[in-house]
Amino acid sequence: MSHDQKMDELNRNSYFTGILRSTLLGIYPTLCLPDGKVSGIHNIKLDNESFEVACDGEIAEPGWIVIQRRTNDNLDFNRGWEEYENGFGNISGSFFIGLKKLHKLTSMMPHELYIHLESLSGEIRYANYNRFEIGSRFTYYKLISLGLYNGTAGDAFNYALYNEFMVNLDRYFFGDSTNLNTGWWISYDQSGIGSNLNAAHSQWQPWPTSFRSVQMMIRPNLKSVPSKCEPKKESWIRKIFSGIEALPKSCLESKSVEGIYEIEVPNIGPLPVYCESSWTLIQRKCCNLSFDRKWNEYKAGFGSISDEFFIGLENLHQMTSSQPYELFIQLRDHSENIRFAQYDNFLIGNETEDYELKSLGRYSGTIGDILRNSRNRKFSTSDKNRSWISTKGGWWLDSWHSGNLNGKRTQIWVEELQKYFVVKASKMWIRPKANSSN
Repeated sequence: MSHDQKMDELNRNSYFTGILRSTLLGIYPTLCLPDGKVSGIHNIKLDNESFEVACDGEIAEPGWIVIQRRTNDNLDFNRGWEEYENGFGNISGSFFIGLKKLHKLTSMMPHELYIHLESLSGEIRYANYNRFEIGSRFTYYKLISLGLYNGTAGDAFNYALYNEFMVNLDRYFFGDSTNLNTGWWISYDQSGIGSNLNAAHSQWQPWPTSFRSVQMMIRPNLKSVPSKCEPKKESWIRKIFSGIEALPKSCLESKSVEGIYEIEVPNIGPLPVYCESSWTLIQRKCCNLSFDRKWNEYKAGFGSISDEFFIGLENLHQMTSSQPYELFIQLRDHSENIRFAQYDNFLIGNETEDYELKSLGRYSGTIGDILRNSRNRKFSTSDKNRSWISTKGGWWLDSWHSGNLNGKRTQIWVEELQKYFVVKASKMWIRPKANSSN
């Protein structure tokens, strides 16, 4: 069957027509659903403004707005501020949607970002971020959120986080400035340059190759339903997109082996998680990723779930408040010695309560009761609830700032050894208690 025939069949069998399409657009006004098709041109209406966007339903399911596309039509991306702000190119070919529109779209409701990369040899990789947002013109369209990364291309965009959008940076640097004379989220110290997909030669640092095509897309995060809607509609909408039955509520329920799976989190929706047997991994820290993050990042989560990451406080609250959970912590030192701590009733509060560590239950393990002094403490980050002592990482900090597994350097006194255990790597898991009901 040819590509055109496949698309005709998909369009004919699409759910995104008629009354159902109108219902979806009423809930998610930035969902890209051309009438009767999954790809094509669609008119988005926001407030008193409407504009045409390109939709792509072939690469990663329907509903995506293409915000940037680079093909072999040689469109020059070396543009000035005004053009990057308003957009340029042809939405049927290579183009950039414009920062004004991108801010308006991503600030209206949570959006995810999907980046599709094809090398000259035809190899395809992707990067997916579950909470993409840029600021307004007054912040120079700063990249203010990415959320969690998942994909095969590598987490290159993370180095651009909190950078303002800048154009023609080549004037500030000596030497080779080939990849600086375009617009991207790059700082004066050149952080972010390794993900510059608008450069003369598109960059994606973990994958040093030349690209035949690049495409960036956004879609409303289907975990997020506006408050005027009933939360239960969320699962129904997701099923339409993915064609799957109800998702398991935990790694325990999924009976999964090790790897990345989707679970259904109450009041959140589908969430990709890393399962190890019945346990859901919520933190992995070992090497180079900075855990010195601001409140919003700890709330949403950050990093790559297949590498170093933190799952996010809101996700953690919704999971642990839905039913009783256990917590398991594994710590490794520089001599590869391993110690652990386990708690049988782990619960954190909501954002209004600053994600307070409400319960731990009984402790068992070999490292010591490292979280006991953190009980009833609010979560602290560099920009919220921080005391005068800095530990370079968000945590439920006690008076001594002990046991901060997200800190830059963590050492724990082990009574049995009568010496400090200096943590090289940490992992944290949760799972529903065996005697709890789903």
